[in-house]
Amino acid sequence: MTPQKEEMSERNQVTITLSDKALEEYRLVAEWKNQPLASLLREVLETEHRSPSFASLLRRAKGRTGTKGDRSDED
Repeated sequence: MTPQKEEMSERNQVTITLSDKALEEYRLVAEWKNQPLASLLREVLETEHRSPSFASLLRRAKGRTGTKGDRSDED
């Protein structure tokens, strides 16, 4: 495998669906910042990942074995 192909296979990629309005607004901001749309979206997601609110959700998720809707441990 070439270095470029090897590098590409190690990247974490997902597909997302945005509303028309969200996509329009993200495109507008990306153009204004003169950066690719995907880079802006990655930046937004990484910022959220570093936020205290996400850290709290992550701690709660790691502390439970059930799903959010599972209330069997509250009885």
